[in-house]
Amino acid sequence: MAFDPVIAFFIALNIISTLFLLPLPTNYFILMVYSKREYKKTITSKSPKIPNNVEWPKVAIQLPIYNEGKLVLQLLNAVAQVKYPHGRCTIQILDDSTDETTHYIDLWLKEHTTLSHTVQLVRNTKNQHFKAGALQYGLTLLKDVEYVAVFDADFIPPPDFLQKLIPYFFAHPKLAAVQAMWKHKNRDKNLLTRGIATGIDTHFYIEKMGRQALHAFLQFNGSGGIWARRIIEQIGGWKPRTLAEDLDLSYRAQLAGYQILFVPHVKVMQTIPDTFSSFLIQQYRWAQGYAQNLIIFFKEIWGTKRLSVTQKLQSTLHLSSYFLSAVVFINIVSLLVLVWTNTINVFYQPPLYPWTLIPSILVSIASVLAFLAYFSGVMRGGRKSFITALIDVALFSIISGSMLIPTFISCLAGIVKRNHPFERTPKDHEILKRNKSWMRTFLWTFPDLTFVTILFLTIPLLIKNSLLWGFIPLFIVIALGTLIRIVTHIRRPLPKKRTKMRS
Repeated sequence: MAFDPVIAFFIALNIISTLFLLPLPTNYFILMVYSKREYKKTITSKSPKIPNNVEWPKVAIQLPIYNEGKLVLQLLNAVAQVKYPHGRCTIQILDDSTDETTHYIDLWLKEHTTLSHTVQLVRNTKNQHFKAGALQYGLTLLKDVEYVAVFDADFIPPPDFLQKLIPYFFAHPKLAAVQAMWKHKNRDKNLLTRGIATGIDTHFYIEKMGRQALHAFLQFNGSGGIWARRIIEQIGGWKPRTLAEDLDLSYRAQLAGYQILFVPHVKVMQTIPDTFSSFLIQQYRWAQGYAQNLIIFFKEIWGTKRLSVTQKLQSTLHLSSYFLSAVVFINIVSLLVLVWTNTINVFYQPPLYPWTLIPSILVSIASVLAFLAYFSGVMRGGRKSFITALIDVALFSIISGSMLIPTFISCLAGIVKRNHPFERTPKDHEILKRNKSWMRTFLWTFPDLTFVTILFLTIPLLIKNSLLWGFIPLFIVIALGTLIRIVTHIRRPLPKKRTKMRS
């Protein structure tokens, strides 16, 4: 075969992307192994106690609210039931809503005039920085408050939330934040929520516990946790420079020498996005935010002598986790080119063969290791049935496959885009009311439709070549996921994009 620079480029791209598929799945298995000991140690542990003769510190519960509808009543009712010494807790409602949410808050305040906690209502925070700006502005209005808890509108904190978590700050002097476990109110609402719940359970039970066992950096997940106010102020406060302001604050705190602790036996209930429209907006923001934080912190992480090599590697893999979808997409595209040009056969001819089997074998092994990690995460998340857990992992795989193109675009946007519009995850009542954009839906759907058509046309070619059978399950999962997302977009078009939105 004559040398073709274009084909040579795609051969190199395929080999390199195949090798880049290995680190994250392999690391998930490593974290699973380390998380087992941490799981046994922490899942039955009890919260420390406030030292004798020490008064409970003053705390605030910050509630960043924006167009939540009646959902805000669920949050307010739950927060009102949080137990804490009288006069020592302030509920700070940061309401920038432009819809009926404001009316619901006013009604709730009129009906709850005898709360044991102080309520501070802050409206029109006059910031252009969305959630980060609202939280930062709220801090300036809190006097003599030492710790701040943060809850988004779709969370339900348990009554003993503060009493269980505040003592950790006395037990750990270098503690910046404590993060509680997320549980799912609507886990079994539909197949999408089951798949998303699988990913969240694995994030908490495998990733967080594994990193905690390795003394690696953790993330405050934006809700369901408590921060030491003095540390927030010391490291520069909440910053709107990325779409993942919680991740930004977490890394700044730990690079400054402070710690974040994950406490799995304290659980907060939350609601999972139950439509692809909401999920897509959420994942686009998170993927872009992770990429932005990777660009910001990569050099500092590897230039900090205080961190071990393990901590540096874990931080890099953490911040680059969304790039796995981008790498898979690049790998699939390069493979498609090689299959359709029949160049793939070069891989299985001497002198390359049998050495060219090594990357595929390694990826297969890494895929099995990742499957074991996700399966373990689902079982720890409460699934008792082997079959049910297996189905949940399969659903997560299909959902992940459906997000290849959006995640790839998001990661690129996070690298090159600095002035980023913030689009919060819309709630159900908003999706029904917001103006639907068929043009936006078409722009998102057309590349997917082209991609899924090519995938389905390629599967017969893979079947003809027995050496490529190992790729068939991957192609089917990605094609099915993408097809499902196309159908859901057509049934429920994406809303018009609005840049002035908070989460």
